[in-house]
Amino acid sequence: GEGKVGVQVKGEGEGRRVTVMAGFPQKPIFSLALPRIPDSKPQESVRDTTRALLAQRSQELRFVRAGQKEVDLIRLDVEKDLNTFEGQVVGRDEDKRALHVHARMLMDEKKKKYMELQRRVREKREAREGDQEMKEEGA
Repeated sequence: GEGKVGVQVKGEGEGRRVTVMAGFPQKPIFSLALPRIPDSKPQESVRDTTRALLAQRSQELRFVRAGQKEVDLIRLDVEKDLNTFEGQVVGRDEDKRALHVHARMLMDEKKKKYMELQRRVREKREAREGDQEMKEEGA
């Protein structure tokens, strides 16, 4: 079905990458490198990992479908898919939490842009309909 999110983790240690897949058939929507998490301080590493992922975002994330189109994450059912997403990340809890936060921030951002777009479209349409009524009354 439309909007299933899958996660693939490949590689070891420093070379580990997480690729998030979505859609049907599944295509990669973004991929990021996972920083190494030191065993000695897991709590700090949650924050560090998240921070690192966010810092990398501009270079790392490519919202692409086949054809280099930006994929609109809004179409995914945000809550359900984020849970699936978190559940499917193989690996340590810190990775999961950091990725979860990361994905949620991305989702929120996309959602905001989408809502804003919808609002503008609606306003334009209402303005057009208003013009139309004025013309008809004048006729």
